[in-house]
Amino acid sequence: MKTLITCAGTTIGEICLPPFELRVGKVVCFQMPCLAYSEEEKRIIQALTGERPALGLHLSGRVICTDPEKGFPQSFFQKLLFPFFRPRLSSWLEKTEGFPREQTKSILEGHGIGWDWRLGSIPWTSRNLIALEVAWAKGAEVVVFSTIGLDPKGVQAIHKEIEKHFHHSAAIELSYSFWIGGQKKRDCFPGAACLDLTVRNSGVFSLATTK
Repeated sequence: MKTLITCAGTTIGEICLPPFELRVGKVVCFQMPCLAYSEEEKRIIQALTGERPALGLHLSGRVICTDPEKGFPQSFFQKLLFPFFRPRLSSWLEKTEGFPREQTKSILEGHGIGWDWRLGSIPWTSRNLIALEVAWAKGAEVVVFSTIGLDPKGVQAIHKEIEKHFHHSAAIELSYSFWIGGQKKRDCFPGAACLDLTVRNSGVFSLATTK
């Protein structure tokens, strides 16, 4: 199988990535030591997608990070106006992502979403699944994703969808710890190679147990 990413071990900002290799049909799970949507996470994503190359990290395939928040307001002013000017998902796929009408229609029908549905009314699981579909449609050979905010059924749906594309792609899951029932847990893709990322000067590279 084609090797898509090779890492000899590198430091991105304050986060240390251990050595790893990612091939088609495989998943690597990054056990993140930082918060989701943090500046540290942003730097890691930029390195993985090639936006900000990192020494020791070699990309041999197109890497795209899924973004279920894409199309939603980011600034205070946009959030203020969003309830009054909510765009349709169909319009966003056509105008922003550049998909032809027939492909847009196929994507929506595949997820049971009507043509006139607004972005704010799309369930979170569906938004994550569509974000994956958009990435593959753009030629992603590696998708970077997380299951933040998803219930167990949503997590399973994302994992199953990724498995369907193992014949041509691979994935990196950004896994964040959470507390439930007084226990600290993580969602991690079954069978993934789980890499324990560390903060610089606070530990050494280590490979966590494969789940």
